[in-house]
Amino acid sequence: ASGGPEGLLMARSQGPDCVLLDLDLPDADALALMARLSEEGLPVIALSQNPRPARIDQAFAAGARAYLTMPLEPR
Repeated sequence: ASGGPEGLLMARSQGPDCVLLDLDLPDADALALMARLSEEGLPVIALSQNPRPARIDQAFAAGARAYLTMPLEPR
């Protein structure tokens, strides 16, 4: 999806196994979106450039199952 509202609609209509959510969305409150997706039973993995513990705690409080910092380094 290209943004938060579109992503929410796609997640609801397509029922993915997991959602990768960029916490730096320009058009939506990503933590609120994460909470909505989590409440609907979708596992959400947070992606962010912010490695600060406070931001990570916010993501887990909103329902994140994992928190990955970018840039990602696949191994």
